[in-house]
Amino acid sequence: MIVSYNWLKTLINTQKTAEELDDLLTNTGLEVEKIHKKEGIKGGLNGLVVGHVLTCEKAPDSDKLSLTTVNIGFETVSIVCGAPNVVAGQKVVVAPVGCTIHPVSGEAFTLKKAKIRGHVSEGMICAEDEIGLGKNHDGIMVLPENLIPGTPLSEVFNLKNDYQIEIGLTPNRGDAASHLGVARDIRAITGESINMPTVADVLNTSPSPIEVSLPDPTICPRYSGILLKNITIKESPEWLKERLQSIDLKSINNVVDTTNYVLHELGQPIHAFDAENISGNKIVVRMANKGEKILTLDDVERALTGDEMVIADGSKPVAIAGVFGGKHSGVTQSTTSVFIESAYFNPGTVRKSAKTQGLSTDASFRYERGCDPNITVFALKRVVHILQEVAGAEIASGVVDVYPKPIQNQQIEVSCDWLNGFCGTSISSKEISGTLAKLDIETIGEKDGVLTLSIPPYRSDVLRPVDIAEEFLRIYGYNQVEIPKRLSMTPSIMPSFDKLKQLNKVANYLVSKGFYETMSNSQTKKSDRLTENAVHLLNPLSIENSVMRTDMVDGILQSVAYNINRKSADITFFEFGKIYSKTEAGYAENNRLMLVCTGKSTSKNWNTPAENADYFYLKGILEGLTSLLNISTKRMFKLLTISSFDKKTLKEFGIKQAVYYADIDWDALLKMLQNVKFTLNDVPVFPIVSRDLSLVLDKTVKYGEVERICRETAGHFAKEVEIFDVYEGKNIEDGKKSYAISIDLYDAKQTMTDEKIDGIMNKLMRKLEEETGAFIRK
Repeated sequence: MIVSYNWLKTLINTQKTAEELDDLLTNTGLEVEKIHKKEGIKGGLNGLVVGHVLTCEKAPDSDKLSLTTVNIGFETVSIVCGAPNVVAGQKVVVAPVGCTIHPVSGEAFTLKKAKIRGHVSEGMICAEDEIGLGKNHDGIMVLPENLIPGTPLSEVFNLKNDYQIEIGLTPNRGDAASHLGVARDIRAITGESINMPTVADVLNTSPSPIEVSLPDPTICPRYSGILLKNITIKESPEWLKERLQSIDLKSINNVVDTTNYVLHELGQPIHAFDAENISGNKIVVRMANKGEKILTLDDVERALTGDEMVIADGSKPVAIAGVFGGKHSGVTQSTTSVFIESAYFNPGTVRKSAKTQGLSTDASFRYERGCDPNITVFALKRVVHILQEVAGAEIASGVVDVYPKPIQNQQIEVSCDWLNGFCGTSISSKEISGTLAKLDIETIGEKDGVLTLSIPPYRSDVLRPVDIAEEFLRIYGYNQVEIPKRLSMTPSIMPSFDKLKQLNKVANYLVSKGFYETMSNSQTKKSDRLTENAVHLLNPLSIENSVMRTDMVDGILQSVAYNINRKSADITFFEFGKIYSKTEAGYAENNRLMLVCTGKSTSKNWNTPAENADYFYLKGILEGLTSLLNISTKRMFKLLTISSFDKKTLKEFGIKQAVYYADIDWDALLKMLQNVKFTLNDVPVFPIVSRDLSLVLDKTVKYGEVERICRETAGHFAKEVEIFDVYEGKNIEDGKKSYAISIDLYDAKQTMTDEKIDGIMNKLMRKLEEETGAFIRK
């Protein structure tokens, strides 16, 4: 959620800078993710200065160019100017050499010293369109005569610079989804007062010609509205467009902009109906009938399932309540009268409507989290006040306010002793009450240290004593909770096997090999790869997050595709995560580790070519992992799948290059690691003897078979067996290959004699000849 610093300051008299609000809001639970300076004019006029034209003469070889000398405060420069209105004595805008200017149209550019028709030009005298101040290009800007040369232009013009405060709003804080909501948290910390916006005095008491009906108040507890006439649909004034632009919203027209403005100011969604298109002069809030259709504002005809709440007129649905307006009842250029809706809808019903249709809007975002049922009429009058100013609106009826069963403040009892014990504080009941009062949580009674608290309806997330503790702490300040100087430590027996330690060991190993760790959402979309045992969510956030993943593929391939699309095609990723499935007993979770690689595993340099990240590269990484974990390669490879993704899967993610992967059952690997036994050997004190063998074998014979024979034959004397060359081709007959292997022999009790070594090697060569048909070059 984006909040404008300037807009915020219209609602609260804060002297805090945007940077100071960063810490303050984050400490209250409204985490500020970043602060972005938004310049009123692109470039902020940086580098531009006031200049005084000292001399001005026509260039001898041109009818249009003038040769000028200009005092820019810190020096006098020569500038060739093509404007017809430049004369000596003027105060002008100068872009010196090195200054970057941002024209209204075209790309920004930096001024350099230049020669024009043989004359040196050390800058530029600017027109307003050349620096983003306007669209005029008839001549240079002429500034007031009292300005001092060298004055930065940003000080001359009162630029409306702003700061965007981006807040990572948690789902429970629907009350803070507006500038007013954020201002309330600032008030609670600083004690600074809030300025509620100006609203219209609705003196008209005549009944509305549009009748509002709520057949089921549980889905819509309150519906407020008003009829306005003589509306003029036109472009919004600059102040309104600037407010919306400050939070990256596009201006549409004065009526729609006003409804958007009030939504982001007060947190109350507003909808404007063209009153002429409300059939039968009726507004009915009801559940949709299965099979009904509505053409929404995005020109999509939507079939309703019966799970949606709709606003209907006398004949048909005209909006999906709290989510999206209908096309036929929307405001157009020909609209002259509007019926303004300001309602409180049941959060669960709106959530179901939005999810059923796969929609998410600014309105549904707030309704789903719970709006303030007590602000509907105030917000309505705020809209009327603005439309009177920007659209010439006239009030054509009194306020319609259908509220069959007013929502009361919730009451919660909290023991002060419990709260202090829970929070680690020693605070009096008076101070607790005072702190909570800053959040509009009123203490209406106290007995035996137990407070009876009244919670305003807009705080729909405060339901239990533990919620009160959270509210108290975030305003009282977590940093004020003292940590005891002496901590009582109870000895405990730590488990001999630490799963987190094993995970970190593997992660550190993979990072050391150049891999990057990724983290993906465990919720994914429906696809052909999902098994019938997939877990489908009953209330998904969106269609793209409607199923619990049954493998790690979607998330990690999305990360691969994202990087490839940004010209980063050499990728090595790993990810730990859970997969989910349905079982006869209920549901099951399984921890996995997935590795992927694509592109090049190494970059080329002057003496080494680049190597591919392929099956063999990945296999080598896994073999190194087995050594790290002290388990055999054979046992490790029983727990994993190592392969490449098929073309169909890669096409689904828009990937055109081969991607290799290893999928490891992490739970099974941890279980295996708990049973790993190891022995300690003395450091070798006798010489290690190395012997080489050159074998010619059938191509069908695998190296693993050769290594097995070597180790079994040499027994405990075989310290290492390695292959250092494989050859096929010239001087090797068809169907054959040559292996060169090295064998290290060691006797821990004595130095090995030549007789002992020769006996082992002769026996080994016989075994290789007998079992593999090898020809041994002697």
